[in-house]
Amino acid sequence: MITAEPRLLFVYGTLMSTASSAMGRGPRARLAKASSLIGRAAAPGYLFDLGDYPGLVLGLPAPARNAAGRVFGELRQLLRPIQMFDWLDRYEGIDTGATQTAKYRRMVVDVTHLDADGREIASPAWIYVYEGPLAGARLLTAGVWPD
Repeated sequence: MITAEPRLLFVYGTLMSTASSAMGRGPRARLAKASSLIGRAAAPGYLFDLGDYPGLVLGLPAPARNAAGRVFGELRQLLRPIQMFDWLDRYEGIDTGATQTAKYRRMVVDVTHLDADGREIASPAWIYVYEGPLAGARLLTAGVWPD
């Protein structure tokens, strides 16, 4: 059970420090200034190629469960989470006044990463979960964007 809101954010697409696409360039730079990179991490879920960006979903129908069930990305320590989520939510298409039309939802899940001693640990982190349509989207079975 997660008892406190974390200062950690798991990113897996256009906001990753290794992303090179034009999409997300400004928000990526803003995130880099307002957080520190902890390192590579993995979250539970399945990753879909949605065109210019990916979407992480938590559950899949049985026929599609040939994927690893893990999405790989980066874990970041947020300096001022409340202020950051104001603009991050807008970037991710979350309008707090129109939750029925939002394609993403921000939530907390346990994300695995390596600690200072190289041991794998789980920490609660914010992630953006895709809740839009998946028709025509390609499952990225390796859980990596871009694959």
